[in-house]
Amino acid sequence: MRAKKKTRGSDFFAKNPVALFGVTEQNQQLIQIVQGGTPDKQGTWIHPYVAMNLAQWCSPMFAVMVSNWTFELLTKGSVSLDPKQNALLVQAKVDELDKLGVIGNAKQIALNNFIKAQFGYDALKIFGIESPVAEIQQALLIPTEIAKRIGLKSAKPVNVKLTELGLQTNHRDDKKRLYYELTDEGLKHAQYQDTGRKHNSGCSVRTIKWYESVLQFFQALPIPKVFKLT
Repeated sequence: MRAKKKTRGSDFFAKNPVALFGVTEQNQQLIQIVQGGTPDKQGTWIHPYVAMNLAQWCSPMFAVMVSNWTFELLTKGSVSLDPKQNALLVQAKVDELDKLGVIGNAKQIALNNFIKAQFGYDALKIFGIESPVAEIQQALLIPTEIAKRIGLKSAKPVNVKLTELGLQTNHRDDKKRLYYELTDEGLKHAQYQDTGRKHNSGCSVRTIKWYESVLQFFQALPIPKVFKLT
């Protein structure tokens, strides 16, 4: 009995290109075969989205690239394809920090936080740099000083914004006097200092002093709108 000739998969798909895509009545609009007529119009035509999926199947590198774009779009709402544009964004942030007077380690941390938020990676870790703190603790600001840095005359809107950002919470003592407590997130940008005084309850009176890194939360805000006093 004569054996049947085996057909290689590549030969089969070369002769039956639509079989590769599983064409049915439902997806015939995505894949069309044109025979006859103008030569440059002949051939098997597929929808661009189908072509992209085929390209991902053929090239793992392209598949990873598309996945990265998709993840960036879903998490950030946009996709940055131009490295030069990324560099301009970082430089613009450096200029903003310079105008605010943020220097040293505080500047490094603020810039690194911006890069992590925009591009999803930790630049300090990539270069093997541990997050510095000691230098930041040498430059401590009270809300009044923060207000001066950002062009305000009062500390009130600063405290309001720090509370809205979840860096501190506001409370009233037994005499209805307002005071603030740092949240876990706030402790990354501030510290308590003992004033040497005590409340009537006997508890020490503490004040909050902020590292310069907190200025990053104010630099991009439209001051007339955000800090309007009522």
